[in-house]
Amino acid sequence: MGRQAVHLSADPATARQVGRRHGDDPVVFAVDAAGLLADGYRVTGPGRATYTVERVPPAYLSGVDEDGGRGGAASDRG
Repeated sequence: MGRQAVHLSADPATARQVGRRHGDDPVVFAVDAAGLLADGYRVTGPGRATYTVERVPPAYLSGVDEDGGRGGAASDRG
């Protein structure tokens, strides 16, 4: 695999659209990008609506339901 970064989208709809390039039923997570930045992770913005980060630990993930709302956190950081 040539890609070495996690690609993030600005919103769930865009993430789902991009995910469908790779499969029919993508799973979308909300990423606490502000938390990543606050904790020293480098998040870059190579495109207009996309961002990259080296990795996203589970503590920064939460689910997104079908209508785009946030579900529960995947885990707690504290």
